[in-house]
Amino acid sequence: MKLLLLLFFIPLSLFAYNDHDVSGAVEAEGFYVGDDKDLGGSFFYIVDRTNKLCFAGTRRPQYGTGTLIKIPCKALKRTPEINTYMETGEIIEKKKVKKRYKTQ
Repeated sequence: MKLLLLLFFIPLSLFAYNDHDVSGAVEAEGFYVGDDKDLGGSFFYIVDRTNKLCFAGTRRPQYGTGTLIKIPCKALKRTPEINTYMETGEIIEKKKVKKRYKTQ
């Protein structure tokens, strides 16, 4: 009987899942850090200003894998580009950041 119920609910649950596009309601940006030989791929941060969430991730294209973990947003405020985005929503170019923070 349990197997019969399982066979019934699995296909039903697959039809119940619908993805929804919330790109117009969520303000989020990704920040590329660079490639690392030890990681075997690229490293990046994602900042979601709408929900106050931050993530760090890796991507290993040669293996088709990657990771994404939630991290404290406070730690990312030390990076001037990310801090500016968190506070104002503006993306500043790296050239402007170096010029702006060079005297400090």
